[in-house]
Amino acid sequence: MKEKNGSELKKTIRRMDADYEKNSQELPSLENDWEFALLGMQYDVIDQVQRALEAGGLSQSDLARAMGVSRAYVSKILNEQVNFKMETIAKLAVALKKQIALRLISKNEKVVVENLQSPKVNSKRAGQRKQTYLKSALVRQKTANKRTRVES
Repeated sequence: MKEKNGSELKKTIRRMDADYEKNSQELPSLENDWEFALLGMQYDVIDQVQRALEAGGLSQSDLARAMGVSRAYVSKILNEQVNFKMETIAKLAVALKKQIALRLISKNEKVVVENLQSPKVNSKRAGQRKQTYLKSALVRQKTANKRTRVES
């Protein structure tokens, strides 16, 4: 395979950047996408459970026993292999001795959480999940910004 010289590489990168810009403009807004909102909520719950397990020095088996479910089910929850119900969130909260704070608010309202402790979670999976969520949010934000400029 022939090695590309510097100018060919730069052309390839510019073409890829142009393709990305074109494709990102064609993406639908995720602002009103319930599936995107669901993924965000699931990410938040999973992240909070992982933080609570680490802070409490608990294993998935400990959590499963406290919830009255199998360790395999807890693993599926934490690895995003199951679309869990509100009942599961309640079981998680009780097992971890946590309260649930669920509110529907206007998009322009700010949420303030007091006494939030956030120990670091050293989980490669959590990092990947957060990265995917943040990329989706960034694309959504860029799309909204471009739409605002067009409307102005």
